[in-house]
Amino acid sequence: MDDKDFIFSLYSNDLIKITSKKDMQFSLVNKDSTLPPNYITREEYLCFKKTGISSATITVINHDNTYTIPSLGVKGLLSIEKYNVDALGNITKVGKEKRRGFK
Repeated sequence: MDDKDFIFSLYSNDLIKITSKKDMQFSLVNKDSTLPPNYITREEYLCFKKTGISSATITVINHDNTYTIPSLGVKGLLSIEKYNVDALGNITKVGKEKRRGFK
């Protein structure tokens, strides 16, 4: 990838907004919970956890750690946007970031 095509880096616990072509089905993290077993949406603010490089997937979890998608395919997503959260809980969309190298 050329540096001119780079938008942002993702790290564990970064806030992202995902918009999908199809319904995303979240499952409960705690199977003993009294919440409904599934949650379905096409757009959501989520915490990024990790990537599955070999299968082009990401693991995401909602803000209160109740619902997750352990293997969400990125190919079927319309957009992934990164957001910053300040000390007061205000969120702002991250624009283009400078690419950082590995150490």
